[in-house]
Amino acid sequence: MDADMSSLTICGRSPQEFLDAIENFHGWKAPGIVLGKFMVDWARELIGPDVEADAIVETTHCLPDAVQLFTPCTFGNGWLKVLDWDKFALSLYDRYSLKGYRVWLDLEKTRAVTDLYDWYMRRKPKKDLPLEVLLNAIFTARRSIVSSRAIRMKRLYQRKRRDKLGPAPVAEKRAQPPKARNALPVRARAILSRKTDTGGAGFGPSPKGMIFANAIGANARGAIMSHSRKALTSGATAEEIRHSVLLALTTTGFPNMIAAMGYVNEVLKENP
Repeated sequence: MDADMSSLTICGRSPQEFLDAIENFHGWKAPGIVLGKFMVDWARELIGPDVEADAIVETTHCLPDAVQLFTPCTFGNGWLKVLDWDKFALSLYDRYSLKGYRVWLDLEKTRAVTDLYDWYMRRKPKKDLPLEVLLNAIFTARRSIVSSRAIRMKRLYQRKRRDKLGPAPVAEKRAQPPKARNALPVRARAILSRKTDTGGAGFGPSPKGMIFANAIGANARGAIMSHSRKALTSGATAEEIRHSVLLALTTTGFPNMIAAMGYVNEVLKENP
């Protein structure tokens, strides 16, 4: 890193120890975890060192690992809960009073740090934003791009009482095929599948196509839009992308398909 970080400590560690810990735990120095550590460090400072805190994370991307790595809160002990709300935010709160602090990446503040904003909003491909550039941006910005506020959790998020472990249940007998009177939805689904399969080219059975399908099934807005942009860059037409979304209708269902089509159309409007 370009800047002199010799006097900096994050969660009680030097920058190099901090990055090594991330790489050992996560597999690589993910920018999301590096940023998450500054958020965890601030939340810990706000709540105080003597509080036995639980944690809530509002995304499945990187931030849960930041909490597990630098706090006692983990999936295993039940102190960490993850809500897949697609928000880069975390909360630490006192398990008894339910009072705590929420810290989040503030997009308005992040606009001032162009490289980070482009990375988070996926406005540039990864090859144009090398890891070293992103790490320098994060270490320079630190807490200036995040915000915080005091909160009080609902009792819904208190720790659940653990039951005793018992033997695994014996597998139940496989369900019998549906009777003829229940066959109409199956037949209708087969007809609909044939209609969508023959309506266009789509991505085909490629790895990229399967990743795109997974994103649609998970209703992951960011991933759907990201893969749509990549498909356009790779030469796919708007009709091929739309048809790939349509192919998901019979497996992921109408609501997910319609939502995905809306995300794709947002991307296509950006790239007429």
